[in-house]
Amino acid sequence: MTFTDPAAAPADDSAVDVTDGIHVDVEADDAARDRWVQARERWQALTPAQRGGVVALAVAEVVLTTWAAADLLRRPRGEVRGPKLAWLSLLSVQPFGPPAYLLLGRRRPAVTA
Repeated sequence: MTFTDPAAAPADDSAVDVTDGIHVDVEADDAARDRWVQARERWQALTPAQRGGVVALAVAEVVLTTWAAADLLRRPRGEVRGPKLAWLSLLSVQPFGPPAYLLLGRRRPAVTA
């Protein structure tokens, strides 16, 4: 809920905080804070091995996506199966897009003897 004039704010100050023309929806802020606290509690409930696994998978996902995107952008159009734009958009489908491109989307360059 946003108001341009502090006088137009509702009388109930619990829903909206109006300070110096800055309007903050307090309920939405509380809900976001609650979600953050719940996520933190779920993370802390994991064992150190589980946390390490999550971090390792996240790093692998970033590395694989970066590698696939760099390869796709540098590779000539003739060496890519299908439109490059379609593959580029598929890279955002985690975790399946980057491996799909690296395994299926690339053609091997023709070997000339």
